[in-house]
Amino acid sequence: MPIELVAASRGGAEFEAALTLQRWLSDYAGPDDKITIVVGVKTEGERVEDIDLLVIGEMAPGTLLPDRSLPVGLRGRPVQLRDFVFTIEVKAHDPESIRVIGGNKIQVRYGNKWKSATDQANDQKYALKAWVERTLQFVCPRISHAVWLMNVPSSAISKRPRHVLFSDSELPDLFALLDAGSLERAVARDGFAAQVSAIVGADRSTVAQLQAYFENKIQLGKLDRRKLERVCDRIVRDQLWTEKLGEQLLIFRGRGGAGKTLRLLNIARHLYKERGQRALFLTYNRALVQDVRRLTNVLGIADANLRVQTTDSFMLALCEAFGQAPQRDAGKIDWADYAAKKQMVAQQLVQLGKNGIKASPAAAANPALFAWDFVLIDEGQDWPPSEKAAIFAIFGHRKVIVADGVDQFVQGVRRCDWSSGVDTDERQIVSLPKSLRLKANLCRFAKAFASEMDLPDWNLDLDRELSGGQIKIFLRPYTKADHERLFRKHAEAGNQPIDALFCMSKARGSVHASLPDDLRAWGQDVWDGSLSQNRNHYPQDVSQFRVVQYQSCRGMEGWTVVCLDLDKFFEEQLRFAPKPETADMFVDRDMEARRHAARWCLIPFTRAIDTLVVHAAETSQLGQVLLNVSKGYRDFVEVVR
Repeated sequence: MPIELVAASRGGAEFEAALTLQRWLSDYAGPDDKITIVVGVKTEGERVEDIDLLVIGEMAPGTLLPDRSLPVGLRGRPVQLRDFVFTIEVKAHDPESIRVIGGNKIQVRYGNKWKSATDQANDQKYALKAWVERTLQFVCPRISHAVWLMNVPSSAISKRPRHVLFSDSELPDLFALLDAGSLERAVARDGFAAQVSAIVGADRSTVAQLQAYFENKIQLGKLDRRKLERVCDRIVRDQLWTEKLGEQLLIFRGRGGAGKTLRLLNIARHLYKERGQRALFLTYNRALVQDVRRLTNVLGIADANLRVQTTDSFMLALCEAFGQAPQRDAGKIDWADYAAKKQMVAQQLVQLGKNGIKASPAAAANPALFAWDFVLIDEGQDWPPSEKAAIFAIFGHRKVIVADGVDQFVQGVRRCDWSSGVDTDERQIVSLPKSLRLKANLCRFAKAFASEMDLPDWNLDLDRELSGGQIKIFLRPYTKADHERLFRKHAEAGNQPIDALFCMSKARGSVHASLPDDLRAWGQDVWDGSLSQNRNHYPQDVSQFRVVQYQSCRGMEGWTVVCLDLDKFFEEQLRFAPKPETADMFVDRDMEARRHAARWCLIPFTRAIDTLVVHAAETSQLGQVLLNVSKGYRDFVEVVR
């Protein structure tokens, strides 16, 4: 069979190396062998998060290793290759930028600083193993690794370290680097002198599982298609701000559903297609990272041109680059130490200034961290001042584009003001008062809820082109029969399960805290974003229902959105509402807590496009509020007891 090549972008040294591998393996593999080459693997959450090439092979019985790949003692004898897994670090440096240290380590030069490619390749192997076992939750096969010096011939280095490929290497040279522990000597059965396998235990299916995960094609749901159409058409229509990109700080300000995240994606696409420029997209929401990555994948925007990652992932890498890595205990980050180190690094960056940062050893050794033309900031209102200062110091305010969601929840009470300290002629604030997501009835309902909860500052204008929409209020638990009825209509509208979004609570007393398991018991496929380890990869199939906790739903959307145990989430927000910074006899703290909890409810309310389902106990405070709101909209709000 042909070699499966999985790549988001068809360009760069990594893709060139993948094509070479594909040619080598096509000449070697038989019709019953199965080999997958993956370009650009993300292992988010591990110390190393990027792997240039991953090569996975499951070989047919009787496949022999090339004699040149074998240890001297086994040459001339039949050695069977059962399966293999390789991680490969690709380096396109010229010979003058390569050196060997200690006889066994390859170093490459970035600017005036040398970095160990050998250590980097070795770390990638262990990062992949940890990521597979944490995220995919099966025992990872044994991994072999290599550094591939694409522009350096083997003759350029007299004493060659192990685990290195050169510009004149061939397939036997790669197989010669198979992990020594994978060679089972003197097996002497079925006529073979030995076998080479990546399987650690008895379960031989793990190689196939790994291949299946990376070969799974990302499909477009109906909602994705609508989203891409808006990115490519409606949002860009008559927007003059694109002409001043790079000349001023740009801030999009609006509430949920106003299209802030879509505008950021549109800008990234515009920069990539029209200017050939690269953008970094940062957000605190790990679930949103995966949703955006899924969209960029189907858009065909390579990770090299639009990097989507969590803010903490970027800031941790920044701290490490400047020698301020936070302490870890059993691999877990000391978050208090991280906050202190982050503050120190931000101060250092401000003192260095943009030119000083460019000339620093940290920038030379970590070019991928600094080499972005623009930075796109999601949920900018939640950023602490130290992180804003770091971004401005590195990239300059003119290269920053911010989505400001107005309501602030995550990082503290005080909102981050990105325009502070920036001259008025060097900034532009684009107000987004109109909903580009919610159908008109959903927008009416959200506004009525805000009014009922005494939120005079909350407003979102109706887009009358988006007519219709319905709300279902469940005052009893959500059942399998409810699910089947609801999603029969969802499917009749041309949607897939992935076009829906379930929001759940794990607060005390939640009756749907086991929602992902319940959905599976009902025969449904699930991407369970309520679990931390699953937020490191995006849904792989349109048949999966997306499930997240309420705290992770910002920026996401669904044709149908189901909000379960919203009353328990509301009560949790009441209990943990932030205290006012100063005592004020005129401030009703209970009222402020109620407003805080209500603003949180409006986040999932503004995720839906067509149908919003809200579940709450009738006797709860929130249940009574929902009943009061529903009385004014009986035409499109159904109450289910």
